[in-house]
Amino acid sequence: MTTNQINETVAADLKWLKTVMHEVTALSLQRCDAEFPWLANMPEKRHQIIGDVVRRGLQAYVNWCEDPAGRQSLIAEIFASAPRELSQALSLFQTLQLTQVVVATVEEAVAERSPELKEATLQFSRELAFAAAKVYAKVAEIRGLWDTRLEALIVDSIITGTAVGDVRSRSAALGWKGNGAVAVLAGTIAPQANLEQLRRATRKYGCDVLVGVQGNRLLLVFGQLQQQSLAAASEVFNALTQRVKHHFTADPLILGPTVSSIVHAQYSAKAALAALAVAAAVRDVSYPAAADALLPERAISGDELARETLLETIYLPLHRANGELLATLRSYLLNGSSLEQTSRDLYVHTNTVRYRLKRISELIECNPAKPRDAFMLRTALVLGDLYSAKEND
Repeated sequence: MTTNQINETVAADLKWLKTVMHEVTALSLQRCDAEFPWLANMPEKRHQIIGDVVRRGLQAYVNWCEDPAGRQSLIAEIFASAPRELSQALSLFQTLQLTQVVVATVEEAVAERSPELKEATLQFSRELAFAAAKVYAKVAEIRGLWDTRLEALIVDSIITGTAVGDVRSRSAALGWKGNGAVAVLAGTIAPQANLEQLRRATRKYGCDVLVGVQGNRLLLVFGQLQQQSLAAASEVFNALTQRVKHHFTADPLILGPTVSSIVHAQYSAKAALAALAVAAAVRDVSYPAAADALLPERAISGDELARETLLETIYLPLHRANGELLATLRSYLLNGSSLEQTSRDLYVHTNTVRYRLKRISELIECNPAKPRDAFMLRTALVLGDLYSAKEND
C-alpha cells in the first residue's frame, strides 16, 4: 500500500469515527448508568457534570487520533476544565470504572473498522488513566494543605476561645468524627514525634484527634466517636495519654478536664495550658498529670477557672453539707493534720474526727491526710472565705 493510500485510509477512518462518535457517546453513557447504580442515582447537576466530561473525553479521543503531535495537551484538557467538580462528584476509583466502560464501548465500535483505531484506543485509555490519577493527586495535595490550615485554625480557636460558634462547623468540614466527650492534652513535642502514628493510635481508642503544633508545643484535642459518661470518657483519655506520651518530651505533660463536646473544648484547653504555665512551681506531681491536680498553683497564679473549680468542687459542697464538716476540716488543717489537737479544739472524740474526715473524702474525693490534697483543700478554704466575705458585703 502506497503512502497516499495509507493517508486516504486514515482520513476515511477519522471521518467515519466522527460520524459515529455521537452514537458511541450516547451508548457509553447508557452503559455507565446501567452498570453503576451510584451514577444513575446521582443528583442531576452532578450527573450532568460527569456526562459533560465523558463527552469532552470522547471528543478529545477523536482529536487525539487526528493530531498525534498535540496528544499530550489534548489529554490534559479533558480534566482541566472541571477537575474540582469531577473530584467532588467521583472518587478516583469511580472515575477509572467509568473510563473502563467508555473505552470498552469505543473498542467495540472501532474493532472491526480498523486495527489502528483499536490500538489508538488502548493507548488513549492508558494516557487517560494517568491523567486522571494526576488530577486526583493534585486535588488531594491541595486538600491536604487546606485541611492542615483548617485544623490549625480550629485548634487556635479552641485555645483562644474565639469564634467558638464556628468550631463545630469547621471541625465538621474537616471530617471530625468526635460526637462524644472531649479533652485537651498539652506538652512539648518530641523530636521523634510521628503525628500519623499518633492519629492511628488515637483511632484504636475509639477517638478522633485534632493536632496543633505551635513552636515546640504540641496540643491534642481528643474526642470520643461515641457518647459516654464523662467519668468513662476520662478513663479512656487517661489511657490514651499513656499510649501517646512518647510523642512528647519528658517536660510536664498535662491533660485538661473532660468536657461534654468540641464546643466546650476551650475550657479543657484553658485548664491544661494554665497548668503547664505553673508546672515549674510544682514538686510533688508526676507527669502526665491532670490539669486539676495543679489547681492550687493555678489559683495562686490568678487562674479564675481554677478558683471557680476549687469553690464549686470543694468549698461549696462542704458548705452545703453541714457546718461540722467544714469546721472539722478547717481545724484539722490549721492544727497541722493532728487528730488529737483537732479533737481537743472541737471538743469531740478522735474517732468522730476520723469519721468526719472520711465523709469529707467521700464527698469531695480529696483526702485531707495527704499533703498534696491538704494543700488543695487549704487553698479552697481560703478562696471560700474570701468568696463568703464578698457575698456578705
